[in-house]
Amino acid sequence: MSELISFLLNTAFLWFPIILGVIFWHFWMNWRQSLYIAKQEWSLLEISIPRDVYKSPEAMEMVFNTLNDASGVGTRWKKYIDGAVPHTFSLEIVSIEGSIYFFIRTQSKFKELIKNQVYSQYPKAEVNEVDDYTRYIGDYIQKHDSWEIFGVEFELTANDAYPIKTYVDYGLDKAVGSLDEEQKIDPITATLEYLGSLRKDEQVWLQMIVRSDKWSSWRKEALSEINRIMGRETKSKSKGFIGAFGDEIKFAATGNVAGGPSAEKEVSTLKLTHGEQEAMKAIERSLQKHAFEVGFRAMYIARPDAFRPANIAGLIGSVRQYGSANLNGFKPGIKTNFDYKYQDISGNRLKGLKNKFFNNYINRSYFYDVELDRAEKEKKPFVLTAEELATMFRFPGRVSETVTLERIEATKAEPPTNLPI
Repeated sequence: MSELISFLLNTAFLWFPIILGVIFWHFWMNWRQSLYIAKQEWSLLEISIPRDVYKSPEAMEMVFNTLNDASGVGTRWKKYIDGAVPHTFSLEIVSIEGSIYFFIRTQSKFKELIKNQVYSQYPKAEVNEVDDYTRYIGDYIQKHDSWEIFGVEFELTANDAYPIKTYVDYGLDKAVGSLDEEQKIDPITATLEYLGSLRKDEQVWLQMIVRSDKWSSWRKEALSEINRIMGRETKSKSKGFIGAFGDEIKFAATGNVAGGPSAEKEVSTLKLTHGEQEAMKAIERSLQKHAFEVGFRAMYIARPDAFRPANIAGLIGSVRQYGSANLNGFKPGIKTNFDYKYQDISGNRLKGLKNKFFNNYINRSYFYDVELDRAEKEKKPFVLTAEELATMFRFPGRVSETVTLERIEATKAEPPTNLPI
């Protein structure tokens, strides 16, 4: 032991500066990022959708492609000296006593860009900067008896390589002009119907915080999954892949398809099940899309005498339609409740958990340590493509006849003539 201590002391001039450097760099980046984030100005844009929407959801996908391009940090100087972080946007669908609203929260410098992009795709829509709707529940932290809340953060049921079921899988990319509105099957209608069912003194907030995906390894994982489905990996012992609900889906073909003189013959005789074919097509389609890192949370808020526990199940079930057994889906992750009473005998833990969830929502905090409490720093975002986001956040046509969905009959003025097309 004494020899080890002596060795460490004798070599301290080598390892001690490195440790100090790592500590200094950690505190430096946190300090610079906290200053950078604190300086940002934010705007909340409400999008009033027109009475009739005849465009495919691909129109909203094009809007999200622009957000992807606007998410970068710029030069290394801006990142490491100024503390610049990738820009985030918050996509929010809100029901206040059954009235449904669409919001995009953005840094103020991007609000004109977003307005222009929305107008270019939906000329009859209206985009207006509004006050933050969360401010009207501002007394929650001080007066817990005024409101009751339930919050949940969603996770993917499978790894990032597998997409959720999108508007393309529902045929909405081909339905424009070929199907009447009542013939279309639109997954977002299930969410809107739930939101429209709320009563007096009830609210539901859905929030997806997104930033451009630049560093995650999901594309590599997606290619690996394609190779597994095709049986191309020589070292893999598994003959199947894990689907959205944890079930292993077996391959129809067996044997090694990679390498050797018989490889081409084996590939030609490879038989894939229908589920495998659909999964491979969906993964390949995702690889061609812009991608985002996403934090997805939702909150049910009601006055104590109006709180209905059944709406908790409705909240979680309102995103089930995006799941598929051979693709991906959503499941509850962090929740503002405990499974057993002994986990919070005093009730203080639950109060703190709800406070933390509420604060993270209204501050739109998810990605950066400087925004979050210490206990929240282990959050791991998942990856969705622009196609997947456009499936979950967009403006439905008349296929959604939810009475409380706010629509406008006509625009107040024509959009600018120099909009990008």
